Amino acid sequence: MNKEKRKDSPKKELKLQVPRTVKVMTLALGLSVSAFATTDAYKVNLNVKNVSVETVLESIQQQTGLNIAYSSQIVDKNRKVSLNCSNVDITVAMNKIIKGTTLKYEIKNGKIYLYDTKVSSANTNQQKKILVKGIVRDNNGEAIIGASVIEKGTTNGTVTDMDGKFSLTTDSNNLLEISFLGYTTQTIKIVAGKTLNITMKESSESLNEVVVVGYGVQKKVDLSGSVATVSTKVLNNRSVMTVGQALQGSAANLNVSIGSGQATDSPSFNIRGVTSINGGEPLVVIDGVVSTASELNRMNPSDIGNISILKDAASAAIYGSRAAFGVILVTTKTASQEKLTINYNNNFAMRRLSCASDIITDPYDVTTIRNAMYYPWGTCYTTEQVEYAKKRSEDPTISPFYVNPDGNYSYFENTDWYGETYKNLSFSTNHTIDISGKTDKVDYYFSAGYSFQNGMIKVGTDKFNRYNIRSKINFKLTDWWTLGNNTSFVTSDYESPYYLGKSFYWEVNRCSPLDPIYNPDGSYTKAGASIFGKLQDGGHWNQQKTTLTTHFSTQIDILKDVLWVNGSFMYSSNKNNEDGSILSVPYKKGPDTPAFYIDNVSSANLNNTNAHTATFDAYATFHKKFNKKHDFTAMVGFNQESWRSKYSSASRSELITDALPSINLATGDMNVSQSINTLALRSIFGRLNYIYNNKYILAFNGRYDGTSRFPSNSRFAFNPSGSAAWVVSEERFFEPLKDVVSFLKLRFSYGSLGNQSLSSYYPYLATMSARKTSQILDGKQPISISAPGLVSGNLTWEKVTTADWGLDFNLFDNRLTATVDAYIRRTKDMLTKGVELPSVLGTSVPKENAADLKTTGWDLTLNWRDQFKLSGKPFNYGLSFNIGDSRSWITKFANTTGDLDDYYVGYEIGTIWGLETEGFFTSQEDVDKHADQSQVDPYPGTPPMAAGDIKFKDLNNDNKINKGSWTLDDHGDYQIIGNSRARYNFGFTANADWNGFDFSIFIQGIMKKDYYPGSSDLYFWGVYAQPWTNITKGNYYDHWTEENPNAYFPRFKSYQAYINGRGLAAPQTKYLQNAAYARLKNLTIGYTLPVKWTSKINISRARVFFSGDNMLEISGLYKYYKMDPECLGGQMYPLQRSYSFGLNVTF
Repeated sequence: MNKEKRKDSPKKELKLQVPRTVKVMTLALGLSVSAFATTDAYKVNLNVKNVSVETVLESIQQQTGLNIAYSSQIVDKNRKVSLNCSNVDITVAMNKIIKGTTLKYEIKNGKIYLYDTKVSSANTNQQKKILVKGIVRDNNGEAIIGASVIEKGTTNGTVTDMDGKFSLTTDSNNLLEISFLGYTTQTIKIVAGKTLNITMKESSESLNEVVVVGYGVQKKVDLSGSVATVSTKVLNNRSVMTVGQALQGSAANLNVSIGSGQATDSPSFNIRGVTSINGGEPLVVIDGVVSTASELNRMNPSDIGNISILKDAASAAIYGSRAAFGVILVTTKTASQEKLTINYNNNFAMRRLSCASDIITDPYDVTTIRNAMYYPWGTCYTTEQVEYAKKRSEDPTISPFYVNPDGNYSYFENTDWYGETYKNLSFSTNHTIDISGKTDKVDYYFSAGYSFQNGMIKVGTDKFNRYNIRSKINFKLTDWWTLGNNTSFVTSDYESPYYLGKSFYWEVNRCSPLDPIYNPDGSYTKAGASIFGKLQDGGHWNQQKTTLTTHFSTQIDILKDVLWVNGSFMYSSNKNNEDGSILSVPYKKGPDTPAFYIDNVSSANLNNTNAHTATFDAYATFHKKFNKKHDFTAMVGFNQESWRSKYSSASRSELITDALPSINLATGDMNVSQSINTLALRSIFGRLNYIYNNKYILAFNGRYDGTSRFPSNSRFAFNPSGSAAWVVSEERFFEPLKDVVSFLKLRFSYGSLGNQSLSSYYPYLATMSARKTSQILDGKQPISISAPGLVSGNLTWEKVTTADWGLDFNLFDNRLTATVDAYIRRTKDMLTKGVELPSVLGTSVPKENAADLKTTGWDLTLNWRDQFKLSGKPFNYGLSFNIGDSRSWITKFANTTGDLDDYYVGYEIGTIWGLETEGFFTSQEDVDKHADQSQVDPYPGTPPMAAGDIKFKDLNNDNKINKGSWTLDDHGDYQIIGNSRARYNFGFTANADWNGFDFSIFIQGIMKKDYYPGSSDLYFWGVYAQPWTNITKGNYYDHWTEENPNAYFPRFKSYQAYINGRGLAAPQTKYLQNAAYARLKNLTIGYTLPVKWTSKINISRARVFFSGDNMLEISGLYKYYKMDPECLGGQMYPLQRSYSFGLNVTF
């Protein structure tokens, strides 16, 4: 990082100077000019008299966007000049500035280099001298003009010329120091008679990085709050349908829950753990406009230029009450260079399931095990049927259709329903194109994207299409007035079977493998109709979502770079139209038998949602630096938002025809409903920043919010925050440590924000519902109105306070950068039921601000960047690791009895209470001597306890296993055995590039999470839950017998996991699953074709690549539990692995 020379320094220093100005921030955002642009494109206006060269160069930098590099030893920045230039080429202005000096300049790679080829040695020491020559280049092999080359410990130095070359007479036994702005200073041993080839490594990038914050940008080095940035590289070339899938694991304590593998499923976001018992998500802001997680997920990833995560209250307070749990700020791309640039990107992917159920399908095994598991309630199969199943197992050519003595059919097929239902491979593709460019009057960015995903279901239609269009254009109407518009349009359609929902994922694992899909006559069997038939012929569901957002913005410079005003207006329309039908599916109980029907009554359905949002923002910003040490920024603004949503639904049964299912062609009962909701928010906000001498940083943010969610007397809340930082590495006493510690900053912040994210739009209003009565009076069903419930008269905001301690440091010439934060967040006055009231009240206890929550946590981010030579060419590589953790406890709650079915003071969110498992009973004597387990047995005595049954520990020594009173004071033999919350979320990235090749690997996971499979998890328990469900390989190979006493599962015994809280379905230590995992989230290998090849066909850059997502994972789950660790329970659309090839082309 560039530093000013201290006046009291005893040693003269040669340093490169870059004028510091607010506009440097825009340079770091990518507005620097292309190296291919000509100087004719740069026009400047300079009308100054007797001002310093430094001031003039600052003005040129502001007007052109060109960075200016020079050495203070060769440029007298205090020299006074006078210029009168109106819209002249930059070369004219530069020639006037250097007139009368020996300076020269070069415009190259978006920079102006000032240098003096006549600079020579100033050392008069009479020691033996030698002439040293060399060339200084950057990582890409480009010559660095104006790099400082000095003999260490002296003032003897020079600078590199236009070709990066230098020559210097030095002592034969001394060292050279080579430095240049933005690069790590290098010390080189002098070698006589040899030309030195020196490659400069970029440094301080993390410090000079510009971070988008609320209503502005700041250099990362100037931040006093906790802000993380996400590299957009995680979004590139990924065959994912949502932005959230790509962001998982990308930033410490940014927790992303994928949901499922269905194309329309939108991942959810969380920052720093549990928010409130009423929920709460981070605020999503796209291009300065409040949006939603759903809209972020539907964005074209190629449009995203910057993502910032505001974690603490100090950073988020500028957005007020909706930002109580953090903010995700997204900024879309803008034109980066003057010439017209066209980028086209694509990928073509094949996908397969990340997991598949492993079950037993052999007819004889299935029949015998099911009979054993149904004892003593009865038998599933007769002796004759079991014998036929055995013959069928021994000879698969035998017909699976068995005719019983009564003439009914039984089936003995070996159907793998999971394998029959899902495809082995499916296809998806993404295509994006963008066009951008800029002049001194306008910059523009236009993009379009298309995504297609063919689902994993074999039968029926399961297809998703999405189309994205964005237009972003800014006009510089005058030198002081800018006007812009940013419009995006997203539309998607998804067609799927109506049956594709939770019940399908449940039923597909309950269908007997003995049942075939079809009868010999081609008709469906009952099992075939319930799965295949309903997917293929049981009706469809169409979803169409359309979002149109247009955002007008303007900036008026009242005092150039000192005082300016911004204004914006946004209008957004979201439409979600859904329609579908449920159709009857015929089946037969055997060939040539009468037809029956699944879903006897057909129907047509539709749902429509129209939501509209209007937002107005106006804010003024003042920025001024006094005496080069006092840096002030102040901002104040106003915000007004309104939202209206209209939802309507209709359905009607008894369709006349299945060929055209619609409500108009139905004759049965009709159900119609409609709801209209509106919300409004009005706010004033402000920020004050002060930086002294680049060392001491203070920031204050505040927002006064009013919301329509609360009564008029408690609608407004003030959301203040403050933060401070100390850049210790700028202190004089720190100089001896800088060879190791390049940068060190300490931070602290505190803020208090309201939370209005509640489950109800109007929790302070008592509601009534209307419905038809079941009685008929005068031939009609009269309308009845339900009595309203109770509401509290003093409902108000939940309050969230956060204290954050942070440390930023860079080591080893900024090659290693680190950020560490620890925080305490307190959520107070959470809305929940109040003190318990007498049951004779006749209604539920009203909600009150009656509960508190405390969350503590920390997060860590490490980055390493370096370079070395491989076969004479630079090999660049980087490593990144982030990890975060949090825990949350209830600190206030109205639970006087300590009921464990409710929250209580001291309860840690995610706590799992369970029994301690001692193993299996070894004999009947062991059973008789042990404590009575009948209170936790699903069906006591049916059959009786025996060797091989699960054995629980009698913790309270009362000779019985139970829950006691199920309170904190008396919880029987239960104890805390685990926690279901994900902890230590981490992400690791390694990337490298060499000679056109690039490689990256991304690993994501969690280090601690407990999961207990309940009775509904048939993929885990199999026949222990339901005798008629599928038999897992764990059931078959790993159950207790006298020959296998150390098995995982107990002996075969009916319904042991059928009832939650009893038997195997009672949480216990033996079957508590370690759900921690590490996943190879992405692997990408690419090759960029040499420019000498692509330039012949007018292509600036062409790259081909392979990318794999979700390629493999390791977890602590039971070996036969073949579920994805992110889809535990299996009641959802499975996640997929993808393997894609693609192309990136720039014209």
